[in-house]
This record gives sequence, structure tokens and C-alpha cells, in this order.
Amino acid sequence: MRSAHVKEQSHKRKPWVAILGWVAIPIFLLPVGSGCGRNKDNVKTEEALEVSTTVPSVRLLRRYILQPGIVKSYEETPIYTKLAGYLDTVNVDIGDRVKKDELLGELYVPEVQERVAVKYNKTIQGEADVRQAKETLKAAKANIETWEAKVLEAIASVKVAKADHERWEKEFVSENMLLKDPKDPNRGVLTKIRVEQANFQRLAAQAAWKESESKRKSAETSLAESKARCNQAAADVEVAKANLAVWTAEWQEEVAWFGYARITAPFDGVITRRNVHTGHFLQPSNSGTTSKSAEPLFVVMRTDKMRVVIYVPETDAPLVKVGADSVVRLQAFPDREIKCKVTRTAGALDNDERTLRVEIFLDNPIFPDNPKSELRPGMYSNVSITADIPNALTLPSDTVLVDGNRPGTYCFMLEDGKAKRVNVRVGTTNDKYTEILYKQAPSTTLGGDGKWVKFTGNEQVLTSNLTSIQDGQAAKKKE
Repeated sequence: MRSAHVKEQSHKRKPWVAILGWVAIPIFLLPVGSGCGRNKDNVKTEEALEVSTTVPSVRLLRRYILQPGIVKSYEETPIYTKLAGYLDTVNVDIGDRVKKDELLGELYVPEVQERVAVKYNKTIQGEADVRQAKETLKAAKANIETWEAKVLEAIASVKVAKADHERWEKEFVSENMLLKDPKDPNRGVLTKIRVEQANFQRLAAQAAWKESESKRKSAETSLAESKARCNQAAADVEVAKANLAVWTAEWQEEVAWFGYARITAPFDGVITRRNVHTGHFLQPSNSGTTSKSAEPLFVVMRTDKMRVVIYVPETDAPLVKVGADSVVRLQAFPDREIKCKVTRTAGALDNDERTLRVEIFLDNPIFPDNPKSELRPGMYSNVSITADIPNALTLPSDTVLVDGNRPGTYCFMLEDGKAKRVNVRVGTTNDKYTEILYKQAPSTTLGGDGKWVKFTGNEQVLTSNLTSIQDGQAAKKKE
């Protein structure tokens, strides 16, 4: 019975024992946990990462701009007609080499030829009119000289008549006074006769004087008329000359129009296109239209000098300079390269493509030791243009990084024992070095952006551990 009772009592105490056990466990563990805690005296400081550094350096930064190019002729001229007419002859075909002013073809335009003859005959008539007007002017000038002499003669006659009249006037007055003088012993019939004779001579001389005055005025009037006719003759000469100039210009215009019947080469070159045949009716056309007549009769290319045309992207356009060293490689001559220089650039970017047109001139054939090395328009090429930037402040290209999650470029700099991420602005780059322009200073305001400042050249830029290092991580320079 006792054993059963004890067993029952023991069974009744088990819940309390369990509770006490659960309480005792944390109490038992408490000192153990506190014993495992870290002591401040035993905390180790974070070890600084050893890194390699470099400083920005000034150097000649050289970059090679690689772009495809196409070979074009130095000049390419489509030939059109300026006259309407039938094509009478065709003297060339595609592939023919021609000289400057060589006859390519000729139009049959008889109506223009007739107009040339008509205008020429008018010039002959105009020359005759000029000669006739000049002769008339010459006669008018001679007539003036005649009447000038007659006027002088009339003036002299007036003077003589006037003097004669004055003489007889004095004689008449003298004789008349004697006739009236009672003391004159000779007064009588004889005196009266002398008075009458003097009066008659006086009146005759007066009439002669008036007559000579009339002749003088008549001569002066005729002289004025002669001068007027001379001026008219001089004006007729000028009119005849003007008419001759007009008719000569019209004749020369027709000659020029007739000259367009001859279709000639504008320069030494090769015929690359021919779109006409004998007997075709040709009309003046506008090359901007799409009609069949807008096609050129011939296309002539100058090939003694060629152009390699390259289109440089906008990012590289400022680097291309006239005279820059270049290398051209042609697919037609894979074992050769042509060392040359940039000849010219467009100076402005294409609005649609955003590229700069660059041209390099090459002599043809290109290789003197190989006469068959003739450049042909349309050949494909690869061009390398050397772009030099003197006195560029640079860093090794692998120290300048790009974050895919944040725009811009950056590098790590060793400052105050830490690796700090610094945003940078860069310029030209090549496979070894990158031009650095500005760095971003720390912000002076909370949440603001720092100012962009120039590099001093003393910055310690990290060159190692760039893929694993963190911004602000402790670092030290390798000894």
C-alpha cells in the first residue's frame, strides 16, 4: 500500500518538477552565455586593404579612328543637252577615255544655224551704218569749217563797209558845212555838187554796211545750223554703234547656242555611262525630275586623282584635323596599305546621319611599282585616322570604371586611409589611357551634388582590387 501511495504522490509532483526544470534551464544557461560574450579589450580593428595607386600624368594621347570608306572619282559630271534637237553623231561609248573638250556627240539643229547667219548679216549691216554715220559726221565738221570762214569773211566785210560809211559820213558833213559858210569863196555850184556826191557815197556806203551786216548774220545762222547738223551726225554715229553692239551681242548669243550642239568632255576622264544613240530626239531637262529625259546623255569621271570618303561619327568628329596622318587599306589590294593624310572635311555634320564627311585624295594608279593598281570608283576601303591630343591629363584606361546601375564614370581614390569612389568626366580614350577632365568634389550640403573641379595631378588613384573594393573601405598604399 505504501509503495502505491508513494508512486501516486510521485506522479502528482511531476508537473511542478517540469515547470521548475524549464525555469532552471535559462538560469543555468545565463552565466554560460554571459561568459561567451566579447570583451571590448579583445575586439580587433578592421585590417586595411593593401592597394596599388598611380597619379594622373600629362602625355600625348593618340587615338586611331577606324571607319569604312568608299573610293570616289575626283570629279563626276553628268552631261545634259541645252538644245532641243536630234542627235546626229555619237563618238564615244562606256569605258572610253576622253580628253578635255573632246567631241562626245553632236546635235542636228539647222534652225539655230540659220539664226546665226541672220544675226551675222545684221552685224555687217550695222558696221556699214557706222561707217556711213561717220562719213556724215565728217562732212558736217567740214561744213562747219566752211561757214566759220564765211562768218569771218562777213565780219571783215562789215568792218570795211562800216569804215567806208564813216569816211563818207565825215566827207558829207565837211562839204555841207562849207556849203553853208558865207565866207567860203568857193561856195557855189561846185560846192553843191561835192555835197551831193558825198551824200550819195555816204548813202551807198551805209547800204553796203547794212548788206554786209545781213551777210554776217546769215553766215552765223548757217554756221549754227552746220553745228547742229554735226551734233546730229555725231549722235547718229553713237546710235549706229549701239545698234552694232546689240546686233553683235545677238549674233554671239546665237553662236553660243549653236555651240551647245557640240557635246564635249569637261575634263580628261572616262565615260562611265551612255544613255543615248544616234537619232535620239533630245530636249533640255532638269536633273531633279524623274522623267526619262532627266537622264544624262553621258557621265564622265575624272580618275587621275581619286577621293576616299569616310563618315566619322559625331563623338570623334572634333578629333579629325586636316593633315592628320591616315592609313587606307583596300579590299582590292589586301597586301598593301596606303599612308596618306586627311585632305579636307565638310566642316559640319550631316543633319540626318550626325556624321562628318572626311575626304582623302589619292593619285591614280596608287602604287607606282604596280601599273595595274588602278583605283576604281566604288571600291571599298578601311581607313585609320590618327588623332593626337597633346598635353592631355590621363589615367590608365582600366582605372576608369563604368557602373551599369548609375550613369557616368568613376574611379577610386585613396583619401585619408580609405578608398573613396569619385565621379569623373572623361574626354578622349584609347586602349591604354583615358583623358580626364573633371572630378566631382564632395557635397557641402546634405543630399546635394558636389561641384565639378579640375584634377590637381596629385590624386592617388587605385589601380588594383577595383572589382572587389567597396566605397569607404579601409585601404593603404603598398610599400
